[in-house]
Amino acid sequence: MPELLDRVVYLSAVCLSDPAMVTEKWDVLDDNVLDAAAARITVPDTANQGVVRLNWRAAHADPVLFAQLRAAVMADSTDHQFRMLLDSMDPDENYAVLEEGAVARAAPWGAVPHTFVRLTEDLSIPPAVQDYMIRKADELTPENPFDVRTLAASHVGYFSRPHLFAALLADLVRAASR
Repeated sequence: MPELLDRVVYLSAVCLSDPAMVTEKWDVLDDNVLDAAAARITVPDTANQGVVRLNWRAAHADPVLFAQLRAAVMADSTDHQFRMLLDSMDPDENYAVLEEGAVARAAPWGAVPHTFVRLTEDLSIPPAVQDYMIRKADELTPENPFDVRTLAASHVGYFSRPHLFAALLADLVRAASR
């Protein structure tokens, strides 16, 4: 329903814009550090529920795991901030975000202005992967490419440094009202 949206903003988020992105290997090195740490907190036997269940709170009892997850997700935080984040995380990651139904279509998605906020310190979705998704989306809608903004922040830097993101969003609103 593009008529209900003024803009879509991706904060270093998955943006699938080509069906091949679901079925084929991506043409980019994904050297994220989250996968190995997430494997350590994955709850077995949840695939039949359509989710990957992660026990984020397991990091509280394991200093090595805590450090790995913090580096992957929120390296620009204090330990206290990361503990608060762990306690607020939803344990279920939906498989549907990586399925055919999640692939953007030129219409109606391409009709909505969209901004991709690149996070240069993101080790969960590294900048090279972010750039790949931006490039693929721009190929889908060359007449409406991403408005790309860049912040020096981790994957969930909005949690530890919300002022950066608030300023960016306020700038987008000001730009739209001109």
